[in-house]
Amino acid sequence: MTMQYGAIILARNQPHDFHTLSAFEGHQYVRRASFGNELLSPGKVERFQLSHKRLRLGQVMIDMVQIDCGSSFEVIQVEQLGFYTFKIPLEGVSEYRVEGRKQVALPGHLFATNPVENIRKRFIGPYSQIILTVPQDRLEAFLAKELARPLREPLEFDLRPHQGSPSDQFIRSVQLLWMDLDAATTPPHARVVSHLENALLASMLMSVPNNYSGDLDHTHDEIAPFYIRNAESFIHGHLGEEISIDDIVAAAGASSRSLYYGFRRWRQTTPMGYLKAARLERARAELMQASLAGETSVTNIALRVGYHHLNHFSCDYKARFGERPSDTLRQN
Repeated sequence: MTMQYGAIILARNQPHDFHTLSAFEGHQYVRRASFGNELLSPGKVERFQLSHKRLRLGQVMIDMVQIDCGSSFEVIQVEQLGFYTFKIPLEGVSEYRVEGRKQVALPGHLFATNPVENIRKRFIGPYSQIILTVPQDRLEAFLAKELARPLREPLEFDLRPHQGSPSDQFIRSVQLLWMDLDAATTPPHARVVSHLENALLASMLMSVPNNYSGDLDHTHDEIAPFYIRNAESFIHGHLGEEISIDDIVAAAGASSRSLYYGFRRWRQTTPMGYLKAARLERARAELMQASLAGETSVTNIALRVGYHHLNHFSCDYKARFGERPSDTLRQN
């Protein structure tokens, strides 16, 4: 991305959802509207300007932010709210530390942050960027659908800045999407929104390296053999029951050796690992919908997905999703 093209986008971005020349108003607004972030600017600010506009595409939020504090400023994340972010600098320099090493993001770079990381970022000079924010549940559910299996572990992106293909393709598509949505006089049809959102989620997964990049690179030309699909159908149909590996082998219609090999090759896990992941995914879905259904018991949900020891369920759930089952229940 060149500065010239970034400037074109910023010039078109009128009117803003929020604009202020007051440092006090700017700090309050960032704390209220930026997903648990807080702006730290120098004590004496010669000038201050903050402009912000937000567009939505399904569950993805796309923000355009311009900040000028007259010098460098910092942003810290004070809350963990369960979002992935993808940041596209348009102007200025962003510095942050990952595993003790300083990383520098410039216009033309793309970098992601994970829900569980708390990264302090320093911005130099007048700074502007596009930020895409997507709930962890939404992106991981999309990934699981793409892989046609439950996830073996939480999705984590590489935290370094990236440029070149496919990051450049993602940046260009976001630029064009922003311009199109910003210029629209009426909201796009719900079907169009759904397709655009899915395309954007797929692009996120492919544009920044992550712990599922190898899985996503596998072609889908090879369909998993019948015994893998038999085992999966049996697992999903009997999640609430006590299931042993012998039960899965019998339902699959293949030897245990073939089943283990098949799950390793086509699902990158074991049959029992697949069972655990499926139970946890089902439990999370039920916890997310619990308030609408009038359900208030974590224990009942754990039992329905086949967990008979609540401590085991709580430990497995927190290891998988980074929060306790009761935390998920309270958020919905």
